[in-house]
Parts: sequence; C-alpha cells; structure tokens
Amino acid sequence: MKGFILYATYRTEGDEPVLHYYGVLEDGRSFLSLHAVRPYFYIKKADLKAALLQESFEYQEVDLTDFAGKGVVKVILSHPREVPELRRALEQEGIECYEADIRFALRFLIDQGIKGAVEIEGTPKEEDGLWVLDNPQIRPALFQPRLRVLSVDIETNYQTEEILSVALAQGETKTVLMVSEKAVKGAEAYPSEEALLEAFQEAVHALDPDVITGWNVVDFDLMTLFKRFRHYRMRVELGRQHAACKLRLEQKQQASLCQKTSRFDKNLL
Repeated sequence: MKGFILYATYRTEGDEPVLHYYGVLEDGRSFLSLHAVRPYFYIKKADLKAALLQESFEYQEVDLTDFAGKGVVKVILSHPREVPELRRALEQEGIECYEADIRFALRFLIDQGIKGAVEIEGTPKEEDGLWVLDNPQIRPALFQPRLRVLSVDIETNYQTEEILSVALAQGETKTVLMVSEKAVKGAEAYPSEEALLEAFQEAVHALDPDVITGWNVVDFDLMTLFKRFRHYRMRVELGRQHAACKLRLEQKQQASLCQKTSRFDKNLL
C-alpha cells in the first residue's frame, strides 16, 4: 500500500525510543507507522580510540567517509537525549561529530530516502479508526495524497477572550458552532462556551483532518482555543489517538499539536 507521511515524532516506551510516523493512505485512511530504531551519528575512525577514552558507547564499522575522504564509524546510543550529551563531551576534546544535529524522527526517513510518499509492507490493525503498523517495511514511492484540510475560524469577545462561535469548513462540510440559548438559523447553538468547546472537539474527531489551517490560526485561533480549554480545566484531545495534547510552536508561523507525556498528532499546521 502507498501512503504519505504528514508528521514525524517519537515516543519513549519503557526506556526505548519508538518512531511514530502519522500519515494518510492512498485510500484516505489515516495511519500510524511504528519503528523501533536507535539514534546514532558519526565520528572519524581515527578519533575512535580517543573518544572511547572519554566515554563508553557502542559503535559500528561502516563503509562511509567524510567529505575529505577519511573513514568514519557509527556511534550508536540508546536514546535521543543521549546524543547532545555525548556530542558536547566529544567536541570538548576536539572530536568532530557528523550528523549529530539531525532530528531523531527524521534521521530514519533520510536514510531510507523518504521525502513524504512511502510504499508500506505490513499488516495494519485498526485502533480507534487509526490504522497502526508495527515495524513495517517502508521505502520511497511516488504518490500525491488528497489531504483532508480543515479550516477553522473563531469569533471572540475581545474583552474577555470568551469564544462566541467556531466555524469549520472541510470540503463540502461547513459548520458553525455558536453560544446561544436560542436556535440560530444556519448554526448549531450551545448553551455555554464549555459546551461549544466539547462540540468543537467532537467535530474535529469526526472530520479527522490531515491539516488544520486558517487565517492567523496559530497565533490567534488555536492559542485562544487552548486558553479557553484550560480555563474550564478541559483536556485538549484533538489528536487521532484522543490523548491530551498541547500546542508547541516549532518555528514562526508553524506549530504542531503533541501529547504532553508522549506524542500524538493531528499533525500538520
């Protein structure tokens, strides 16, 4: 089967890191591909003895060189958090580290030559509408996905930041959720802001978008939604695994939703 990876992250399960790749299959189903992989980087083969005098680590001989043609060895660690620590220790001794700054979740994809589209060999199992594959074989593929894009727009009381309405648009589906004690033509009325937030979360789960977008959606809409969820001590569970999540700003104008304790994701904003 073919698919397209939308978000790459990892969880620590026990003491072991497990890569989590969320995406969409060619038939439109959402998938999660799990991979047990250990982090690694490279140092010059000539520096190996000096490095082992400083720190103890596992290494592997590889048929690779740096740009100067000098042989390198692969330094293999147990968890991504160990990479920056070992890198700092080695560089303090003048030992150059190669590719130690590559994000762990992307490292595996880069080595597989995967830029987004993948061909997957494995047997998926369904978990709450998400097709999960455990350690499948993945390789690059040519595939252009048809993503489910959800546009969100909120209206608020500018003095209190209370949310008055939420508009959602995805394909032919267009819905307006509004706080009102009376019926409102063209909208779904809810008696309180708290009830509206619950309905919004249920609507996101039902629509199962691959991408959430909107005008200033990160700095205003999502920020405000998360504040109002916290105001009512409500868990934000917008992800495909219905786990508590938070808004994490990765770069200016870009954000992702991720679990507090492990990871989820709705995945690309």
